[in-house]
Amino acid sequence: MKTIDIRTGAPYQVLVGRDILKSAGVKILEIKSYKKIAVITDDIVYKLHGKTLKESLNLSGLSYEFFVFPNGEASKCQDTLNRIYEFLTLSGISRSDLIVAFGGGVVGDMAGFAASTYLRGVDYIQIPTTLIAQTDSSVGGKTAIDTPLGKNLVGAFYQPKLVLCDVDLLSTLPDSVFNAAMAEVIKYALLTESDLFSVLENKSIQDCLEDVVNRCIQIKADVVAGDEFDKGNRMLLNLGHTLGHSVENHSQYTVSHGEGVAIGMTIMLKACVKQGLLAESIYQRFLNLLEKFSLPTEYENASLKELANIAFHDKKRENDSISIIICEGIGQCRGEKIKLNELYDFIK
Repeated sequence: MKTIDIRTGAPYQVLVGRDILKSAGVKILEIKSYKKIAVITDDIVYKLHGKTLKESLNLSGLSYEFFVFPNGEASKCQDTLNRIYEFLTLSGISRSDLIVAFGGGVVGDMAGFAASTYLRGVDYIQIPTTLIAQTDSSVGGKTAIDTPLGKNLVGAFYQPKLVLCDVDLLSTLPDSVFNAAMAEVIKYALLTESDLFSVLENKSIQDCLEDVVNRCIQIKADVVAGDEFDKGNRMLLNLGHTLGHSVENHSQYTVSHGEGVAIGMTIMLKACVKQGLLAESIYQRFLNLLEKFSLPTEYENASLKELANIAFHDKKRENDSISIIICEGIGQCRGEKIKLNELYDFIK
């Protein structure tokens, strides 16, 4: 098992390894002797892994209740949040208790935001069960819900007390869900000058999965340590996300987050090639990786103009400008602010 320190204002650790879920109760008690635990999860995770978590909590003598909501991005909304608040209230959760986010990115965002706002802040931990959550969303303290006008528009920075990444849980993911999450892993490979990009090109992901999860978390930990609140270099983690969110929103979330990021990165990298900022050979290596993991490169249901217009509502907008991430090579990405009316001209 590997331990990664997250050096934020409220520091914590991420534990990465195999068969960790069975020791969740023990790890929770190492933080604090909580009287009550509220576990927030979705119906798929509950069916697959709920019994194992319950057994771990029982062995540690912990008192708990589960709140289970329908899986999927459609649940990441104010209505679900209100039902979580009601559950926490009826369960008697106080500021001395603990919330457990047990699931993928939607669960983590929802439970984290509920923890940040209920009673003005309740401790919580993340037990991510998907690749996209383990490598990205469970670390760094971003929590949010969607609104009809955009993704993650209502949220807060709120760091967990602990993150438990059990790589064994990823074996239950459908191939389509696993592959979609590889878009975020490819993003990290583009952001760093390490050999991660070559590893993804030349190895079977299953042969190096634990190492890849470790690497992605360490990259994010280093970025977050220097920019906890997304004012500087942390913006680099949004590579492909501005237009990716537009794709998700336009599709009414029938396109998954990972697929949206893959499409968003393709649009941005292609634009960088067209403007002489990125070598065609790097772009082709990127496309080959998308193909390796069956990831999409385009979204046919909306024009680039429409996607640019939807991006006007993105949370990265500041007055009449929006932040985009320029890629000039592997490990050579930078943020740039452009006028909203220049976004379409850049990508077209």
